[in-house]
Amino acid sequence: MSLHTLYILVEGETEFAVVKSFLQPYWEQRFEKCQIINYKGNGNLKAKYVERIGKILSKPDQAVLVLIDIKNDPFYVQDTALSHEDAYQKLQQIMYAGLSMDESDNLGIFPVLVEVETWLLADPTIQRDYLRRQITHPENEANPEVEIKRLVPNYRKGLSAKKYFDKAS
Repeated sequence: MSLHTLYILVEGETEFAVVKSFLQPYWEQRFEKCQIINYKGNGNLKAKYVERIGKILSKPDQAVLVLIDIKNDPFYVQDTALSHEDAYQKLQQIMYAGLSMDESDNLGIFPVLVEVETWLLADPTIQRDYLRRQITHPENEANPEVEIKRLVPNYRKGLSAKKYFDKAS
């Protein structure tokens, strides 16, 4: 069954600016359209995701993907997690429990290790052309945005970040 629309719930301006095109090779395999919903803060996402997902999934041809950074998560999982993997699993469990649902073909909750800039640190093209160094374990970088700004001084979050994500794969 081909679903009509994927809704991606995000917490910030950078994600709003980049995830639709960055993830397009993946979502277009199953969906005709993709809509990004920006909550302008992880606290807003936390407060509103249950109601919004309920509305979206009330229509059979729609699906939802939730992207939320582990860094500074609104459930404070990172403060008590033993590792990023542990934080990922705990944050997923909490959010699915809030919905009284499990992962399915129509619902996915994806905590981003550590924040969306980690994707840039992991990309070979970005490493070669902008960072000028290889980062073998970007998921272990505590502050990916700070590291990118250190290596690419003109990097800015939001729409300005799109040019970097457009070059990444």
